[in-house]
Amino acid sequence: MFVRYVVAILVGAMLALGIVNLGIVNLGGSSDHSQWTSVYSHDKDGKSINGSKDTLIKAVRSGKSIRISWKGRVVEHLIDAHFITLYGDEVFAQITIQGQKPNAQEDKPNIELRDAPWHAIISTNGDRAVTWFVR
Repeated sequence: MFVRYVVAILVGAMLALGIVNLGIVNLGGSSDHSQWTSVYSHDKDGKSINGSKDTLIKAVRSGKSIRISWKGRVVEHLIDAHFITLYGDEVFAQITIQGQKPNAQEDKPNIELRDAPWHAIISTNGDRAVTWFVR
């Protein structure tokens, strides 16, 4: 009974905050992902692969929504960038999520939450290969 009560409160809070939309994770207020356009991709050293960093910077300055995609060892991540900093000719997006890890010991893929949040700054100057999307 207690577990159902806690789950109901958490789901209600997530619905109210827009984190969940009818049981589907909402990555930015719109379930229409066809509106997103890839504008810039770079490798782990920040070297341009595709698109234009200037187009990304102009999109940030004009208030466009920005989404970031990068690959881990066995998973691919996507997140909307809500706190963005322009510094020189680089773009920095600060993200915070609940920590998670893939459970590779299962017969089918599974993700487990960690106890602590995970913080990162994703940038156009390297650290990881990233694709930047604009809507």
